[in-house]
Amino acid sequence: MNKTRLFATVVMQPKLKQITWYWEDKTKVISNVDFDLDFQSIINEQKENTHSTHWLTARTDCNGNFSYNPPFTSGHTPEDFYKTFYRTFHKSDWILDPNPLLGFLRKFELPDDIDNDNRQLKIDFDYSIKKLKERRNIIVYKEDIRHMATQWFYGGGRYNKNISEHEFVTTTYDRINIARKYPPAAKNFLIRNDVPYEMFSLDTGDYRTIGFDKLFPRRCTDDIDTLIPMHVKKKVGKWVDDYMLLYP
Repeated sequence: MNKTRLFATVVMQPKLKQITWYWEDKTKVISNVDFDLDFQSIINEQKENTHSTHWLTARTDCNGNFSYNPPFTSGHTPEDFYKTFYRTFHKSDWILDPNPLLGFLRKFELPDDIDNDNRQLKIDFDYSIKKLKERRNIIVYKEDIRHMATQWFYGGGRYNKNISEHEFVTTTYDRINIARKYPPAAKNFLIRNDVPYEMFSLDTGDYRTIGFDKLFPRRCTDDIDTLIPMHVKKKVGKWVDDYMLLYP
């Protein structure tokens, strides 16, 4: 049993207008989900109003009620939860986070766990590897580390006014470094297990080559939905300069 967190699977099926949640031994299907959103208009709205509706979330009705929130607040993960993975492999064209399907759950220790085959979730390893070999496996990475670091401070660093500025900066540096370690760790894992893969640059890659034909201008979402106040945001440039000197 995984005692650290409740693990769940969520499958989005836009053509059916459904989101399905699987957790413990339960299933919940949310119907009539509105996936047909005008993303460009919502992005433009966010640039003018940083407190507007999050543009990545599908809605269930015209009032903007969200369908992405999990239908549970607590629980446990049974030891045989991996037996539900066939739903993910067979129902999903895109698997955004395959790490739990390989038994890896920890966020900040993820690259090291992958390197050391240190799993937190019991799985049928041979089954998961077999299914990965039947799919197109894409490892995304950043070439522009300065841009990556800036975006981490704006959102991924999770600004907290209750901690010191020094702690926020050093913690964010650590998280950036962990994120930079993930692509090579994932690549080496797939090589070790004879799983085909390809690398894709988030900065220069052509998204049409991986199945997307409706493209937005690259980086059009920069500076929207940030999680830090303006007086802190003004300091990000200096923090990123310092990071690039420490970790080129």
